[in-house]
Amino acid sequence: MVKIFRVLPNETSKINEVNEFIAGKYPVVSAIYMPECGHCKDLIPKWNAASQQIQDGYKGNAVIALVHMDSLNSLQLPKDKIQGYPHIMSYHGNREHEYHGERSKQNLLDFMIKNGKLTPNIRGGARKKRRSRRTITKRGKKTRRNKKTKRKKTRRKRC
Repeated sequence: MVKIFRVLPNETSKINEVNEFIAGKYPVVSAIYMPECGHCKDLIPKWNAASQQIQDGYKGNAVIALVHMDSLNSLQLPKDKIQGYPHIMSYHGNREHEYHGERSKQNLLDFMIKNGKLTPNIRGGARKKRRSRRTITKRGKKTRRNKKTKRKKTRRKRC
């Protein structure tokens, strides 16, 4: 179950729910933003698109959170390493990993998958394709073996 949150300062229910996941030792991938920051304004649509793709196609026990800077005091996240905005980090237990890469949708998606310990969501029910049987001829070429070629051809007896 991948949980996607956008945490604003006045939403105490979301803050409490994120804190429960943090206390439960689930991986948390967060982006802390300041609304007036130009870099943050560029990041938010890319973060939302990547997190939507995570929600649609991946599974695992992780929290993906977009956190307003004013709600940071209510969360149980380490605050001492935040020096600028947007600040992208992952937390899992006592380990922290700060993101310094390019802020493109694909790079953010890769960071979320790797640090959230997510796996692709493969839906069951699809039929597997059957492989055709192949035989090797005398020359070493592969040919398909059909039902027709398996049958022996019989000659008609003439009277």
